[in-house]
Amino acid sequence: MRFIAICTIIVLCFTLYSCSSDFSKGGIKGTVKYGEGVCIFDHTSQYYYNYTGMVYIISQATKDTFSGPYYNILKIADSTFISNGTIRHALDPGIYYLCLKEHLIFNDDNQFIVNLNTTTEKTFWIYKCI
Repeated sequence: MRFIAICTIIVLCFTLYSCSSDFSKGGIKGTVKYGEGVCIFDHTSQYYYNYTGMVYIISQATKDTFSGPYYNILKIADSTFISNGTIRHALDPGIYYLCLKEHLIFNDDNQFIVNLNTTTEKTFWIYKCI
């Protein structure tokens, strides 16, 4: 009976571990701020809020080799739903872009690098000119 209890605990521990995010190789952690408005005015008047919605994480290698309309890249991108601007996502080492469907832009502001065994922390400021 004791053997069964120990085996059950071991199986339960493995099950719980497999359901958690694996940050052993690296990942991204931070905040996504989003705003939109007219861009011809003073940039100090831009308002940002904590984004809630789907974010897409696209590797630079995928971006550089992708052919076709950029919005189709979202179909093969890694994606995750975030709430109140908080992002935490495990990734392999590499160079990535964090994009929103509302504003699919690849620039230095939404680029980040994940190094081996390191979680990159960053606040993303994304502003859409309308």
